[in-house]
Amino acid sequence: MTAYDPLTIALLALAIVRVTGFIVFADMMVRNRTSSHLLLVIGWLLLTAGPLAALLIAPDTPLFPGAATAGLILVVAGALSYFRPIRLIFAFGLAATSGLAIILTSLAKPSPAGIVGAGIQALVLLAAIAALCAGRATLKSRAPASYGWLMLVSILSAAHALGFVFVYAGPKNPLAIIATATVSLIVLLFFLRLESELAEAALVESTERFRATFEQAAVGVAHVSPDQHFVRVNQRFCDQMGYSREELLGGLTIVDVTHPDDRAASIAFVSGIVAGKLREHTMEKRYLRKDDTQFWGCVTVSAVRTPGGDLDYMIAVVQDANERKALEAELARHRTQLEETVTERTAHLMAAYEELESANRAKSDFLAKMSHELRTPLNSIIGFTSLMLAGHAGPVTEEQSRQLSMVRYSGDHLLELVNDILDIERIESGNEQVHPERFDLCDVLVELCALVRPLATERELTLTLECEPGDIVCTTDRLVVRQIMLNLLGNAIKFTDVGSITVGVHDVDETVTIEVQDTGRGIAEEDIERVFEPFTKGGQPRQAALESGTGLGLSIAARLARLLGGRISVTSAPGEGSTFKLMLPRVYVNAR
Repeated sequence: MTAYDPLTIALLALAIVRVTGFIVFADMMVRNRTSSHLLLVIGWLLLTAGPLAALLIAPDTPLFPGAATAGLILVVAGALSYFRPIRLIFAFGLAATSGLAIILTSLAKPSPAGIVGAGIQALVLLAAIAALCAGRATLKSRAPASYGWLMLVSILSAAHALGFVFVYAGPKNPLAIIATATVSLIVLLFFLRLESELAEAALVESTERFRATFEQAAVGVAHVSPDQHFVRVNQRFCDQMGYSREELLGGLTIVDVTHPDDRAASIAFVSGIVAGKLREHTMEKRYLRKDDTQFWGCVTVSAVRTPGGDLDYMIAVVQDANERKALEAELARHRTQLEETVTERTAHLMAAYEELESANRAKSDFLAKMSHELRTPLNSIIGFTSLMLAGHAGPVTEEQSRQLSMVRYSGDHLLELVNDILDIERIESGNEQVHPERFDLCDVLVELCALVRPLATERELTLTLECEPGDIVCTTDRLVVRQIMLNLLGNAIKFTDVGSITVGVHDVDETVTIEVQDTGRGIAEEDIERVFEPFTKGGQPRQAALESGTGLGLSIAARLARLLGGRISVTSAPGEGSTFKLMLPRVYVNAR
């Protein structure tokens, strides 16, 4: 085969057409990167390899029909995948199988290889024509102008392939190769036409979608030229401004629809965007409608520039801020009103506080005077009564002794009441000072139990202490703890008629708990919360009323416990006794 041989020229022409097609499809793939373009690029590469193999190796090389058949299958698959997805593995598998089948057939019997390849190509094209007919409605909706061309190209290609089977059979015919180049050129032109139509359809769809989005936006949108004239506005923007679209596009500017008081700020920030100092900016300003009413708007302006960096136009997005501004004004009004109310109430509270302070000082003065004015005569009454009972003022009769005993008992009771009231006042006024010291808690409890044991023995009660000296060492106010426990032990003895009283101590997680458990009368559930109130006694109401005491002991004990950073709790039931628990930090907090 020489350079001027007609067959060589025909093969060269076919190779040029297909190389050109490969370059075109490769450029399409670089721009789109879809599976359709991948199939077309690889398919056209195989179609290009066929004539190149015939030129470089031999016209009857089996690579020519094998590559042509595999390439045609991929090109057909790429064309169909424009309209319906095709699995890549299926397309590549069919192409590889067909190409290898032709090459293997040529190894067994070289002469029919080309006819087999042409037959497979014809079958593929006929199947494609059938698919085009079956999907006619879908294909015409996607590419109505290219559908007819696609059918024509497919029929022409199928006829050409059948021509190789029935007309061109035999040695390579230059006219058949020229016909193949012509068909390849037609196919290439068809794909260019198809790409153009699909691009136009995509552009139209994108434009329609943009127009729909632009018009149906819930905010006002306007495109503004660099000289601040409106070039495009949506209906929402027209509604906001009260102008028709024609009026806005007829020469109005941003300044014309801006409230006079906000025009300077508006011009300044738009000028910054025009000058390139700002890419976008958001501000709140007042707009002036056609009917001279105003409304607040939050506007965001961004610049759209050309590839050269020049300003093309600006996009202004306006959101109605009237409702938010009204809410802000209402909120500010309520805030001001609240501040005035708080100021007024604070003044009232301060006045009330000062009155309370004055009353508290008056109470403290009264109690201080009462301490002197009552204690002194009470001590005198109690002292002289004791002397008379002892016979130091002369003999007294039995009746006189009974009467004097009642006087001394009443005096003792009144003195105890005065002392308890003074204790409460001292605690509540903050004058009670805590003097922490390190001591053995069990030693204090042993001392207290020894002190009250005669009272328990007198009532035939068993008093038990479960604590060994040296077990628990505390750092708190020893005298305050002693006073609290005297109250708890005194109450337990007073309200227990039969049985026993048990005192126990527990130390868990830096908290010391002292329990005083008795088998006394108990306290009703509804009265438990009241036992720590002033002038309240535990036990059954009728029996409690007969007991001596002021009803202030537990109230004082609870206040003293809180003074040391602890508390007192109680569990009880009528007829089953009571358990009072004093819980204190092992180390008083201000002593650490």
